[in-house]
Formats: sequence, C-alpha cells, structure tokens
Amino acid sequence: ELTKKIILLAQELNLKTTIFTTGETIFFNSKYTAKNELDIGSEPDFDLMNFLLDKDLVILIKWNSDKAEIQDKIVHTKNYTKLREKALDILLENNFNQEHTPKLGIVTSIIKENIDEIIDLYRKYHIKKGLIFDCDTILPRGRGEQYYNREDNLTHKQLSEVFNKLKDEGAILTCQGGTDVGEPCDRVLHHL
Repeated sequence: ELTKKIILLAQELNLKTTIFTTGETIFFNSKYTAKNELDIGSEPDFDLMNFLLDKDLVILIKWNSDKAEIQDKIVHTKNYTKLREKALDILLENNFNQEHTPKLGIVTSIIKENIDEIIDLYRKYHIKKGLIFDCDTILPRGRGEQYYNREDNLTHKQLSEVFNKLKDEGAILTCQGGTDVGEPCDRVLHHL
C-alpha cells in the first residue's frame, strides 16, 4: 500500500518513477522456507500489476544471470530465478513495455559470475525483447561489498573490456541512467 501511495503522489507531481525490483514481489507474496527457499507453487496476485498498468513509470528487474545456479546463489534464495522469470513473462503477456504502459527492463551488475553472460543478456532482453538494459559495476556498499572486496574481483581492465564489447553492440545508450565503469554511483544525476 505504501508503494502505491508513493507512485500516485509521484504521478500527481509529474515525477518520473523508476522501480527497481526483484520482480517476483509484484505477483507473489514471497513465502520463504527455513532454508531461504521461495515457494514456487503460489498463484500470482494481479492486484499490483493491474495498479501499475496505466502508470507512467519504468520497472527494472534485477537480472544478474539467466542461470538459476548463479542468480539464486547471488540473492541467497533458492527458486528466486524461476519466480522472477515467471513475473517477467506475466508482465510481457499483459502488454507491459507497450505504448502507454510501464516500460520494462533488466538491471544487472557485472561480476565474475556473469562476465561471460553480459553480452547474451543484452542481446536476449534488449535486442530480442525490446527491454531497457541497465548495466553497471558493483559498488562497495551493502551486499555489493562482498563482491567488490573479493580477492578474485574483476579488474578495471576486465570491466573496461566488457563495456567496450557492450559499446560495440550498441548497449551503452540503452540504460536508464548512464553506464559507467568505476566506483562512484551517479544514479542521483539521472533518477531518484
């Protein structure tokens, strides 16, 4: 209910809204088992989706990997990847990302676990499905600190090589807030 109130207020004030989400929370009352496992048998609730359908906003779903063994490990939650994919499919089936509906995209960070998958994610979700592709580097904050401070963390050179490949593919200007290699977060310059 709080999210709905914020969205309505932002719309009333003509503020462009971007929602960063794990995706599955739009439809599923996430029930976790004692083993940090999501219940994938639950039926979707369309209330929030129906509320969002006519709003002028962008929904960016966290998408570090298509591979469940990587993505579930990153978020420390078994079955997350399956529910996230189910959520994206439901949004696309209900005409999200069309004219006069919320725009959809994926947001990803380049980490060692997905470095070989980034170009494929761009091609699959931006080129083939027309989704926004928002890609950045890990910041040493929150959960990102565990990736940033690893001994086997990606070097600046490796990150630059990935961004050069993305640039060659045309991916750099497809994101919401500007894509950059490095530590400083500049999202506040683009959206809040």
